[in-house]
Amino acid sequence: MYGSRETAFHNEEDAYRFVEARVWPDGPVCSHCGRGDRVGRLMGKDPKPGAYKCYACRKPFNVKLGTMLESTHVPLHLWLQALFLLHACDHPVSVNRLHQILGVSSRTSWLMSQRFRERIAATMAQDEAEEADHHMAETEPRRSGGSATFGAWAAGGY
Repeated sequence: MYGSRETAFHNEEDAYRFVEARVWPDGPVCSHCGRGDRVGRLMGKDPKPGAYKCYACRKPFNVKLGTMLESTHVPLHLWLQALFLLHACDHPVSVNRLHQILGVSSRTSWLMSQRFRERIAATMAQDEAEEADHHMAETEPRRSGGSATFGAWAAGGY
């Protein structure tokens, strides 16, 4: 696949391991309660790849929970391939070519590219807002008043 040697892009189990290693470098953490000490992999007759259960809050979770991939039916390894083809290549592929390479419908490939674009735009807008806030804090004239003034400013009321 375009010179990619990542095995994570070829099957679902490896894709989950690839993403889990980057999102949870110290092991899985429950997306519901934030605990990682009482977590176990879901086993059974037909376990889903990457499925865990938190024994603190008793809820199942996986690495996609709380992300843009949470409610999608497209396999994770196809999302990784699409991300690589759309944004990591020197020459990104078109949506039509993406649908041919991945073997999904053209509507699915268009929706995948839209999700990536929306997420990138939201991230860029958030970064710009944080930069503007940082710039305003640096250029704001200093006022006397000590810690009470700073407390009101930090709370957003000044």
